[in-house]
Amino acid sequence: MALSGTKYEMAQLGQFGSIFCDTAGDVTPPADFIICAIFFLADTNITKLTAENTTDGKRMFPSTAYSAHEDANGIEGSGGDTIAAAQEFPKGSTIYGRWTELAITADAAAGVIAYLAPKH
Repeated sequence: MALSGTKYEMAQLGQFGSIFCDTAGDVTPPADFIICAIFFLADTNITKLTAENTTDGKRMFPSTAYSAHEDANGIEGSGGDTIAAAQEFPKGSTIYGRWTELAITADAAAGVIAYLAPKH
């Protein structure tokens, strides 16, 4: 379920909180929250990104373990790929989704801000 209305606006403004990370290691939100957006402060590689819905067969958000919208019969869409560890996200870009875990490369020049939103 997507964020909508006031919750969407609050998440976009960081009012549910955020996590700054510029080192290797797992980043996880508090128990009742998800990571809804990741802003890249420098060109950065993601080594782990775990989508909230990886077990129900309807993978809506890309991760490092599974592709989103890649169903052979096309019912859930098609063409999605898994995020490879070599995939570099450029400085200034933002990706949106519903993730429960994040890790980046151990590059001191890299860094992200992960924005939080409440689980539904």
